[in-house]
Amino acid sequence: MIKLIRRFFNLKNSSETENNGSKHQRNIMAGPKMIIDGKTFVKVKLRFVDSLDFNTARYIDNLETEINSQKLEIEKLIILAADNEKMINDLQNLSINLLYESRTNSKKIKDENSELRIENQKHQNRSSSYENECKKMKKRIIELNSQLIKSNNKATANENKIRSLEQTILWLKSSESSIVPSLNKIARLKSDLQNAENKLSAIKKESEQKDLLIETLTKRILDHERKLYLLETKIKE
Repeated sequence: MIKLIRRFFNLKNSSETENNGSKHQRNIMAGPKMIIDGKTFVKVKLRFVDSLDFNTARYIDNLETEINSQKLEIEKLIILAADNEKMINDLQNLSINLLYESRTNSKKIKDENSELRIENQKHQNRSSSYENECKKMKKRIIELNSQLIKSNNKATANENKIRSLEQTILWLKSSESSIVPSLNKIARLKSDLQNAENKLSAIKKESEQKDLLIETLTKRILDHERKLYLLETKIKE
């Protein structure tokens, strides 16, 4: 573009010889100017006679129009570049914040996982303790049931013995044999009867205590099984 303008002025200078100190030259220098690539050019209005000068003037006018259009486009691009730069800065700040938040959340998650593992281990240990205690109590219940069966058998035997003694006493009372031996035997039988009744009472009392202990152990087993279920559910979560 600069070469074309220079060519234009060279053509003009070659076709006309002007005096630097003339009024026309001063009017040109005092007229509007434009700066292209750091060089000052004077804008002039010319009357062209031939088609060559007309085409050159039209071309220069088109160039000026294009220059103005390019200036507007450059201004738009400058504004767009500023907006893009602001957007880039915002995105960089966002990236930094997201990175910091990600690291913070990652550390927080690791700490929470560590705490959960410790808590999970505690639950597992407690669960194992409940299981062992339940096994011991169930074993104790089996032993108590076995003892209870034996006690019931003894009680049945004592009851049978008591009935037998009572029948013997009745028979002796109704017998016509010697009274003294019968009375002595009746006294011994009554003593045996009292002992049998005392044993039966002790066996029944022991059976009641064992029944109560079995009931207590059963409740504790159910409670431990409930706690064990809750712990297993929490561990699975």
